[in-house]
Amino acid sequence: MCSSDLILYQLQSLLTSVLDLDTNYKSLSDIGLKIDKGTVTIDEALLDAAIAADPDALKTLFIGDPDKDIKGLADTFNDALADMVSSSGITSTEIDQAESKIRRIDQDIETGTERLNRKYETMAAEFVRLDAYISQLNAQSGVLTSMIDAFNKTKEK
Repeated sequence: MCSSDLILYQLQSLLTSVLDLDTNYKSLSDIGLKIDKGTVTIDEALLDAAIAADPDALKTLFIGDPDKDIKGLADTFNDALADMVSSSGITSTEIDQAESKIRRIDQDIETGTERLNRKYETMAAEFVRLDAYISQLNAQSGVLTSMIDAFNKTKEK
């Protein structure tokens, strides 16, 4: 599993986590959150009903119960996200991998550019040689033409 898939998996796991609470609301799905193929939606009617029915249970769901040493979703999310973005976390690893790919691509570009420049120099030198050769052939052609013209003039007399 690549890092980006792992990040998505961890985020989805956070959103679907179930807490061990003594309330009617133990997860976000209990208050209307749904995840379908990476899309998160909320059933507003179910959320409104939960807020109206038991706001204290919602408070416990999000901030936990310090008296019972139970963490809420907010603390769970905060801890997980802090781990993900820490210097040794998965996002740091993903960033390092992306930077490594960028360095390799930059090196490939530099190598390709050097190769193209060498090819250009070779072709330019070849063009100069061919141009000189064509000039030489044109000069020889001129000499041959004047010799043939001179021969034809002497033949006409």
